[in-house]
Amino acid sequence: MAVPGNPWKIPVQDVVAAQHLRCLVSEPVTNPSPPPPQTLVPVVMDIYTGWILVGIGAPVDVGDVQRMEFISFIPLGTKTGSQFDVQGYPEGAAAIVSASLSSLETRDDETTCAVDSATVRVVTQNFPGFSAQVLVLHARIASLQSMINRASYQVTVLANTQMVGTEFPNFVVSLDRDTTPDHA
Repeated sequence: MAVPGNPWKIPVQDVVAAQHLRCLVSEPVTNPSPPPPQTLVPVVMDIYTGWILVGIGAPVDVGDVQRMEFISFIPLGTKTGSQFDVQGYPEGAAAIVSASLSSLETRDDETTCAVDSATVRVVTQNFPGFSAQVLVLHARIASLQSMINRASYQVTVLANTQMVGTEFPNFVVSLDRDTTPDHA
């Protein structure tokens, strides 16, 4: 169990049923002086969903609420052998997350369990021989008289492509199954 401020680092292999959807869209940007007052800029919108295996708590009375923090990569849902693919992003990408508990065991009606908070950021992570800007989820969960098995997430990212039709083909990072984030 991780101590507060030092989150448990989830290996990328413990993110299951990861899915990814990509749309090329245009975003209006206001110019500082006319003409024109607005310009449409091409952006990539990525949507990610999946489940993270967490395993916190116990379905028996252990007294106090158990709390846990964890961090995890958000994979694309593609892999080759034991390698899992993670999307890298250019500077300025913005992301939001929604997270909830999706699998739990309880003893009775006096059960408490929650996602206390969840954030996702595009952060620089160091890998052997290079670094990349990738998505890292940071969540805090709590459990009383329950066992939390999985937490689900949905992440949405907007990133400027810099030119029409570019989909970041050179930004995909393949990670070994036991790779964990450095930090959130």
